[in-house]
Amino acid sequence: MNRNTNCCAALFCCCAILSTPVRADVVPSPGEKEAGTLSRFAPPRKLLLAAKSETDSPRGYRSQNSAKDSAIVTTLEAIEEQRKLGTDKVQLANMYEALAKRQSESGDARAAVKTYENVLSLRTAPSINDPRLLATTYDTFAEYLRSAQRMPEAEQYRKKALAVWEANPGSDEINLINGLSSIIYFYQQQPAKAAPYVERRTIICLKRNPKDMGAAESLAKIYMELKNYAKAEPWLEKWYTMRESEGRSRGPGYLNSDLIPIAVSLCEAEASLGKIAEAERHINLAKRYYDTNSNAFVAFEEIYPEYFLEVYTMFLLKAGRLAECTEFNIRLKSLRARIQKACLGCGMG
Repeated sequence: MNRNTNCCAALFCCCAILSTPVRADVVPSPGEKEAGTLSRFAPPRKLLLAAKSETDSPRGYRSQNSAKDSAIVTTLEAIEEQRKLGTDKVQLANMYEALAKRQSESGDARAAVKTYENVLSLRTAPSINDPRLLATTYDTFAEYLRSAQRMPEAEQYRKKALAVWEANPGSDEINLINGLSSIIYFYQQQPAKAAPYVERRTIICLKRNPKDMGAAESLAKIYMELKNYAKAEPWLEKWYTMRESEGRSRGPGYLNSDLIPIAVSLCEAEASLGKIAEAERHINLAKRYYDTNSNAFVAFEEIYPEYFLEVYTMFLLKAGRLAECTEFNIRLKSLRARIQKACLGCGMG
């Protein structure tokens, strides 16, 4: 193994240690199910043989794409033939859905959108009364629109899907939770837009299960992402209490290291709100933990992670402990310089 490989391996290990900041963690939308099958409409044997012989030619990769395009065209022709024969709407919609999926996988987002419009038309017919299927169809269409960079329309259909789930929340509101998760996933790069939906989902989840720690965690994280410390603090406290209770249930002597990043985040929120005593209690808890386990956390000649140093420096400044603030600020800058140097050395900077 050469020096660059060793350096990269060390960097990934250290990055895992240092990655303690609380970030918005939104839950992805439910996986799309492929409905129906197109096996009966596979390209004829002659076409398959032609594709094989072309793949063996010097043109290679390009010919494989041509074969895939031919298969899609053949399938589209087959679906149109089935439409003319009077195939029922449910089956036709399943065929178009599978074709759109193939087009999307081949990189043709515009074609996938155009094909899926047929699915939308068929499944919104008055004769088909299936709210779950309708919501899933809206949601899938929104994803194809997003891939085609048609964001306003994608947003519109995500909201349509949510409206269907709201009208049909399902047993124990599980459908509504899934609908909210889907739109949160859509807004994962826009935490300000995602926040109201995370709030709703958290309230519903905790009503269903008061011990749902993930619900409290997701809301605390998105408020921290937005630096809305007044709203973040109570949810961080709730998350901390749940995590602490879980640790105690595992028996005496159990060290719940997951409490530490939450404690650091609590310090950030409390210090920013001027609650210095509370902030000191939480940051000291984290500091004692790193001091006690210093051998396990040494990275780039520093026992404290970057996020801890950043928050601790801010806390010391707000607490008026200027000499210590200067000392830890120097350590923070030195750590960042060493990380940057290591990244540049591995070609990652």
